[in-house]
Amino acid sequence: MHKIFGIRENVAYRTRKGAYLIAVKGNTVGVVQTPKGYFLLGGGMEYGETDESCIIRECMEETGYAVCIKKRLCSAEAYEMHPKLGYFHPIQTYL
Repeated sequence: MHKIFGIRENVAYRTRKGAYLIAVKGNTVGVVQTPKGYFLLGGGMEYGETDESCIIRECMEETGYAVCIKKRLCSAEAYEMHPKLGYFHPIQTYL
C-alpha cells in the first residue's frame, strides 16, 4: 500500500527518501526517544543505500543493535511546507 498526503504545488520541493523499521516484539513496538519525542527506528537514506541497508545502518547508529528485516509493509509520501526546510517532499518506506 502507498499513501500520498498533501497536495503538490507547482514549486520546487526538497525531496528526502527515508526508510523506517516497525520493530515488534510481542505487543511492544520499538522506538527511539529524543528531546523532540518518540520516533520509529530509521531515517534518511544515504547515497546508494537500499531501504534495507538504510535501516540496518540507522538501527546500529541509534540503538547499537543489529536488526532482522522481514518484509516491506507500506510506503508514504507527503507534500508539505516545513517550518525550516520550506517545500518538503519526504518519501518513506516502512519495513
